[in-house]
Amino acid sequence: MISNREAEIGLIGSLLLDGSLAKTLELEGDDFYEEDCQQAYLAIQKVAKSGGVDTLTVANEIGRSAFLSECISQTPTSLHGQYYADIVKDYSLHRQLITLGSELDTLGNGDESISEAIGKAQKKLSDLMKKATSDEIITPGKLTELAEERYNKLTRTQPGLSTGIPKLDDICGGLFRGELIILAGRPGLGKTTFGLQMAKDIAVKKNVLLCSLEMSVSSLTDKLMVGITGKPASVIRRGNYSDDTLDKLILGLGSLSEGNLYISHGARNTTQLRGYIEKMMSGYGCSAVFVDHLQMFMDKAKSRYEAITNISSELQTMTKEFDIPIVVLSQLSRAVEIRADKRPVLSDLRDSGSIEQDADAVWFLYRDSYYSDTASREAAEIIVAKNRATGVTGKIQLKWDGLKERYYQA
Repeated sequence: MISNREAEIGLIGSLLLDGSLAKTLELEGDDFYEEDCQQAYLAIQKVAKSGGVDTLTVANEIGRSAFLSECISQTPTSLHGQYYADIVKDYSLHRQLITLGSELDTLGNGDESISEAIGKAQKKLSDLMKKATSDEIITPGKLTELAEERYNKLTRTQPGLSTGIPKLDDICGGLFRGELIILAGRPGLGKTTFGLQMAKDIAVKKNVLLCSLEMSVSSLTDKLMVGITGKPASVIRRGNYSDDTLDKLILGLGSLSEGNLYISHGARNTTQLRGYIEKMMSGYGCSAVFVDHLQMFMDKAKSRYEAITNISSELQTMTKEFDIPIVVLSQLSRAVEIRADKRPVLSDLRDSGSIEQDADAVWFLYRDSYYSDTASREAAEIIVAKNRATGVTGKIQLKWDGLKERYYQA
């Protein structure tokens, strides 16, 4: 079995020489392979909670003063305590990985569907990855050093990906790594169009993955070609093209092929979505993911509320795990229909309050013309209802071009 007795003894010796180390280590008793070292570590942790740590107090717990003296004799200083702890943790994780291999073998030979088996396998691996990532305590000096390096970089670059709407970028700073952004609106308001517009603009320079759960690939292609060719959607979709239209479509496809927008179709749960993102990351690299839309995901939870809660939590986890922004389109409840002012509020997010909780930002798309035939068909709004990064919220006036199916800043 993979282990390092010298490191375990070195760590116990360091702790006996400097008991204050016991409160800084992120280790469990099970991280020790040697039984005598495990017993000593657990005793040290117990003693540290009530008083000072030394050979006498720990020996009183385990009754093995000779072993403790051996640890001290082999450890002249406590300065390398953290180094020994890192080695112990590393070997522990390797052993857990070996155990996980056996568990995966059992899953592979089980009776569950492949989707369920892979989901459980990914969960086990994700849990192990979390153990491997420990949060260090950052000293004031280190904090200053990191901040100075970051601020110097920010003088030359913009960290967030531009949304294509300058005022939205001013409020939110763009799309940041590790953030979950919810873009919500009533059906037919143009959520897909706005999301696709952002994705396409970012994909001019960065690789972007669009996961469509609702629209077919051909329908998405038509939407993209509207913006590229300037031809109305009705012309592109009905066929029977003129020579001019066909020429523009062919030229437009050349522009599309040179872009960086990748499309996946068919992910019906977060396990499949994770698979697509992993494939994108490893095969092409990925700067942002757009998902259309949240309510299309399936989950075997007992209720829709519980299902959306689980899905929302998984999406938030993926933003951190892959270190990319994920923009998720979401529907609104019918509650907006019964109010005089039909502009959405956070409580209108459909199916679960956890969407609001898990999201780093929530944007609502709104048009008066959706509810009134007399309202301007061009007037639209993007409402920033939640903005965890800066706390700034507000309403931005947009202009809707129905012919080109595109939103512009008014």
